[in-house]
Amino acid sequence: MSQHSGLCQPLLALLFLNSIPLSAQQLMTTPIKTASGVDFTPQLDFEMRHDDNIANTAANEQSSWVSILTPELSAQLLSGPNQYRALVKLVSGSYLSSKDDNYLDWQAQTSALLELSSRHRFDISASYAGAHEARGTGITEGQGNQLSEPAELRNFRLNGAYEYGTRSGRAQWRLFAGYYDKQYQNYEDLTQFRNYDSTKVGTELFYNTGASTHLLAEVNQVYTRYDLTDVTGSRDSDTTNYRIGGRWQPSELTAAELRVGYQNRQFDNPLRQDFSGVAWDVTLQWAPLSYSRFNLSTGRQSKEPDTQGDFVRETHYSLFWTHNWQPLFSTRAGIKRVEDEYTGFDRSDKLMRYQLSAHYSVMPQLLLGAGVVLHRNDSTQDNIRFDKNEVFVNLQLAL
Repeated sequence: MSQHSGLCQPLLALLFLNSIPLSAQQLMTTPIKTASGVDFTPQLDFEMRHDDNIANTAANEQSSWVSILTPELSAQLLSGPNQYRALVKLVSGSYLSSKDDNYLDWQAQTSALLELSSRHRFDISASYAGAHEARGTGITEGQGNQLSEPAELRNFRLNGAYEYGTRSGRAQWRLFAGYYDKQYQNYEDLTQFRNYDSTKVGTELFYNTGASTHLLAEVNQVYTRYDLTDVTGSRDSDTTNYRIGGRWQPSELTAAELRVGYQNRQFDNPLRQDFSGVAWDVTLQWAPLSYSRFNLSTGRQSKEPDTQGDFVRETHYSLFWTHNWQPLFSTRAGIKRVEDEYTGFDRSDKLMRYQLSAHYSVMPQLLLGAGVVLHRNDSTQDNIRFDKNEVFVNLQLAL
């Protein structure tokens, strides 16, 4: 589980990547308008999923149908150039053959985009969530058959950014900070040494070349501090990232973003192995037709381990294809590969995920879907290897 990548997302990046028309079927939501100016949008998702390895184990697999109900309510207030948003979501999972695996996740988040003038902007967001890790994943990986229920945790995020420069100008400068806190709620013997918080501060500079391209440079620092120290010594570390790159959008059908640089991770504990090396993030969206789109991404970074080792050097690749065969019918197919190399422990994982789904719009407010997801996890550790096959049907309803 990588925590740093979500600490602070640049506003310009979100605007850039969302500017390409989507090919997948989407719900048409109709906000409920109030006299106060706040618009509310309720939505309800329901899914039936069959999982043939609910504990993610290498042997003695257990299968079950799972019903997942997800109600959510979002709110938005537009006040001149300023935007305020809030979201509340519940996710209830019920296993027909294993009641102890049932879970209730929840999330509350809010954000504000404040335009003080054409040159000065603030972007602030916060979220608090109750989540779970299914047996055999996260902190319980390799132990799915030894435990009776999922691990529960709380996540808190707080992000803020100040941006200077007109949107249409040659240059924009951005200063940002973020805070993340992770706290497990059960299995204290396993989890007490994996609770931590991290603080991220950094700056970015964007330059518009005037040829559908923005060049960028970024420097950030991440300070990771664990609540308790186990017998192997402190896991506290400081990570510095230096990256350069650019964003390119020659048309409404094509966009790309590249960030490549150097990452240096230093542990307080001299017995742990530090890391320094090349890190990157690459995202490409290409739509050869208005109703067909490809998404390619790859990246490398170091991240906190859930169980073993000092840190994990993760490299990932993914390719997805979304196609509208008819105005009301679309499909999505994709593959993702993740390679995890552990430092401080003799372990190497290769994780493959294959996905195929179809979506049909019964009406603008009702979307039906069905699909299959295949997991093929290989590892040098025998108890970490497992295969999993999931088949699902779902519906999304805009209330």
